[in-house]
Amino acid sequence: MNAEQIFSDEYLDFINSKGPETRNIFGGRFNVFFDDPIYDPTKHTIATGSDAVIDDLFSFQVYNKLKNHWRAATAPTDIQDGMIWSDSDDNKLYHHSTSDREIVQSGVDLTANSTIGIAAGPLLTFDSGNAWLELNTKLAIRSATVPHGGVGIATLAIDGTNNNVAGPHVQFTTDADDYPLLAIYPYVHDGISIWFDAYFDGTNSRSSDAGSNYRFYKATDKLMIMGDNSISQGDVITWDTLCIWDVNGNMGLGTSTFGTNAAKSLGIAIGTEPSTSIAGQIEIYAKDSSDGAANATLAFRTEQNVEVIGTFTASHKIKVWFNGTEYWVQLDAV
Repeated sequence: MNAEQIFSDEYLDFINSKGPETRNIFGGRFNVFFDDPIYDPTKHTIATGSDAVIDDLFSFQVYNKLKNHWRAATAPTDIQDGMIWSDSDDNKLYHHSTSDREIVQSGVDLTANSTIGIAAGPLLTFDSGNAWLELNTKLAIRSATVPHGGVGIATLAIDGTNNNVAGPHVQFTTDADDYPLLAIYPYVHDGISIWFDAYFDGTNSRSSDAGSNYRFYKATDKLMIMGDNSISQGDVITWDTLCIWDVNGNMGLGTSTFGTNAAKSLGIAIGTEPSTSIAGQIEIYAKDSSDGAANATLAFRTEQNVEVIGTFTASHKIKVWFNGTEYWVQLDAV
């Protein structure tokens, strides 16, 4: 037997396999038992394919004698604003208004300039003119407080597992490819790095750009600039330490070691000597003397040519230090 609701101002009449029933539903609860499936959009109908219990029917819909369309491929033409309906696949739920807003499965679809917030004010604003999300409060990712534990100052707090790939790491990419342009890996205290056109896969450092790769790296109480080049995207990088600073203010070019008690000194490791001079500049580097290896000394490359001495007449001198001993260097004024 088909079951059918007949709406009146105050009562619903039910005809079903257990006999007709009339119940007052306003402000209360009711149970309806159906044996046979029915769906008649021309009538005020609630239907099911088997015995079911329907509790707490939305009084507004009943009171205003609105049809309750629970399931359809698209929104029924006679649906009213404020009603909720599901699609024919039973995997999405919609709230009907000027345009139907999906509220289940794919999240909440909000209209332009909508806000989400609390009584004190909006926390999120969905800007219609600029297509951005305005966050009007602090944001925590895997952190209970902002800043984390109340330490420091922060608007954004990201927490993660210490010394682990599940740490608070961040990577930035574009629609050009999947390789990070910039990566920030706060692995552990005294193990923090910022990578440029390079990334870490959990085991190896890898290239994002075949031209060059760089990273700032704070480790062993030193701050380093490291680099590599000519490495194809996705291939392993072998980092070369280009420049380093330590806590004593020492700066190293190609070296991370300094003499005993050194502070605010410049260390230059032997590299590759320049073979040409550049206009408007000089180059200073280290090179072994004619005495052979392990005899590094100061070397220059200048734009000015070296001239042959004719007559040398010392007119000036200046004190300089070499290996802890002070010397006079005599000069012939031009």
